Amino acid sequence: EGFVAKPGLYFTPGQDGQPVSTLWPYIHSAGLYDIYVVAHPFTFDEDFNPDFGGSNPQTLLPGQTGVFFDTFATYHGMETEGTPGTLGAKFTAVISITDRTGERTIRPYIQLKGKGELDRPIVDIGNGLGMYLDSMNAADKSASVVFKYLTPAYPVEIFYKPLTILVWWGVGIMAFGGTLAAFYRRNKRSSSPSQEERLEDNTQETDATENPAEV
Repeated sequence: EGFVAKPGLYFTPGQDGQPVSTLWPYIHSAGLYDIYVVAHPFTFDEDFNPDFGGSNPQTLLPGQTGVFFDTFATYHGMETEGTPGTLGAKFTAVISITDRTGERTIRPYIQLKGKGELDRPIVDIGNGLGMYLDSMNAADKSASVVFKYLTPAYPVEIFYKPLTILVWWGVGIMAFGGTLAAFYRRNKRSSSPSQEERLEDNTQETDATENPAEV
């Protein structure tokens, strides 16, 4: 049997500014069993941008090649613009990307934007992947690169729950029994004399006993 599942996932701002996720599972009922489909949230980086995962930093010397599944990145060297340590200084890594679609050259960079602030944009390398320059070492000319997924990736869990209809039958039976019990008690109370009526009858009998002449 096939069906289209549409689990819900949305984010609301948290107290600390970080997005807070809310999940709404999709439930497919098939009589004797239910299937729950849950889409779990992805993470966010320090700038609150969606982070769909990727590789750990890979440090490469000139001529070395980093690998991420079937994508290869060969580092050729570093290019420098501006004076190191000054505002606007830019360090660029020259990297050849090789995968099943062919070979191409990219130039991810790090640029000093302010005190302790670096610009490290992600360069699209194709096939839903990107790469950014995590750090560079001017002493040995090495570069540390990170592969990143650019397309959304949602971790999904599927739960098979047999005979869940019995749970709903139990809830229905309990509700029906509670209704019958309440209805029975109500009828019993309405058919029996009230406490005030019994007190009134007792008062009348006492008065008749104390005044036999009036009787």
